[in-house]
Amino acid sequence: MGLTRYTIYKYCRTARGWRYCRPACAANGKLKPNVVMVAGKEETHGEGYYVLNVGGKWARAGDTAAEAQQAQRNRLARQQYERQTGEKLPEPEQKGELLRDAIGAYLGELELKVAGKSRQPKTLAASRLALSEFADKSGLRLLSQVTAKAIAAHMSWCVVHSRTRSARTAANKFLLILQFLKHAGIVPMVGAGRSARPLGMKDAPRYVEPPVETYTEGELAKFFAACGPRDEVVFQTFLRAGLREQELATLRRQDCVLSGPASCLRVVERPEYGFTPKWYQVRDVSIDPALAATLNGWLKSHQQRLVFPVLVRARTLREATPHAEGKPDGHLLRFCQRVARRAGMDTDRFWLHEFRATYATHCLRKGMDLETLRQQLGHRDTGSLRRYIEALRGEERAKKVAEVFAETRAVSEGKRPKAAVM
Repeated sequence: MGLTRYTIYKYCRTARGWRYCRPACAANGKLKPNVVMVAGKEETHGEGYYVLNVGGKWARAGDTAAEAQQAQRNRLARQQYERQTGEKLPEPEQKGELLRDAIGAYLGELELKVAGKSRQPKTLAASRLALSEFADKSGLRLLSQVTAKAIAAHMSWCVVHSRTRSARTAANKFLLILQFLKHAGIVPMVGAGRSARPLGMKDAPRYVEPPVETYTEGELAKFFAACGPRDEVVFQTFLRAGLREQELATLRRQDCVLSGPASCLRVVERPEYGFTPKWYQVRDVSIDPALAATLNGWLKSHQQRLVFPVLVRARTLREATPHAEGKPDGHLLRFCQRVARRAGMDTDRFWLHEFRATYATHCLRKGMDLETLRQQLGHRDTGSLRRYIEALRGEERAKKVAEVFAETRAVSEGKRPKAAVM
C-alpha cells in the first residue's frame, strides 16, 4: 500500500465562486504565496486558507503557503515513521480557537456593522440566537471540530426540539451558521474524494413554502363591518398601502403627503422609534385619493406625532437608546384578531401579512406592472414577487376549471351553453 501524498490546495474565491485550487510552485519547489492555478492560469488570491487532501477528506493546513508546506512535511514524516516502525503514533492533541470565542468575535463585528448601518439589527439578533444555540446544543468546544455531520445533527435537533420546531426556521438558522463559518474561514466538507464539496445552502433543511393566503371580498366586508372608527382607518391603511407592520406602526405625520396629485406615505428612517427601513431602502408608497382623504380626516381628530400612536408603547429610560421614544409592541395583531373575534370570524384566519398579500395580488389583478409593485412593497427585486404571481395564477386556474366543468355539467343536463358573442 502506497503512502498518502497529502496534496495541498487553497480554498479561495474565484470568478466561479469558492473553489479548492492547486497552489502555484516556484522554481525552488516552494509554493508561491497566495498564488493558485485557475483554469491553467496563475491568479493571486489573498483570501481563504490552505488545506491538505487526507485520504479524500480536507484538513486545514494554515493560512499561509509556508504553514501548508510545513503541515504537509509533518504528515509525511509521521506516515513514514509509522510505516518503518509499525508503531501507531497517538493523534496530536487538538488545539485551536474556542468555538464560543469565534462566535463572540463574529457577533462583535456584526454589532459594528449594525452601528454603521450595513446590517439590520434583526440580523444581529437572529445571528446571536442561532449561534448561541449552536454552541450550547452541538457539544463542540473548538471551531476546528465543526463538521458537516455536526451541523446536520444540530439541524435535526432544531426541527424536533427547538421552540418553533419548524424546518423553515431551521433553514434560516443554517444560513446564519454558514455565514459565520465562511467568515471564520472554515467551511466543512460534504462527502469525500472527488465528490467532496463545501457545505452550502443545498444542504439546509428542506421545507414546503406555504402558499400565499389572501382575504376575499366577503371576509373583508365582514371584518370592516366590525371595526370601530380607529380600527377601520388602521386596517384600511394597512390593506390599501401594503405597508409592513413596523412601517405602519411608526408612521409619523411628517411622513404623510396627503395633498396634491401625488399622495404618498414616506417610508424613511425613524430613529426616535428604533425603526430602519428593510434593506435600508427609503421609498414613497403612493396611495389612492380616497385613502388620502381618510387619513387627512383621521389626523384632524388628534394632535399626536404618530399617525396611530396606540400602536407604539413608550420605552422606559433603561430600555431607551439615545433619542428613542418608543417601539412597536405587537398591538396591531391583537387589534386585528380582536376585530375578527367581534365579527364572529376565525381569529386564526386573520394575520397581518395577509393584508399585504391581498394588496399585492389585487394590484397584479388590476394590471400593475412588476417594477411598480416592487417599489410599492419595498422588495429588492421583482423575483421576490413570484409567490404573489403564483397565487394570482392559482385563482385564474381555479376559475378556468370551474368554467370547464360548468359547461360539462350543462351538456350532461341537456342544456346548451350560450353562444359566444363576437
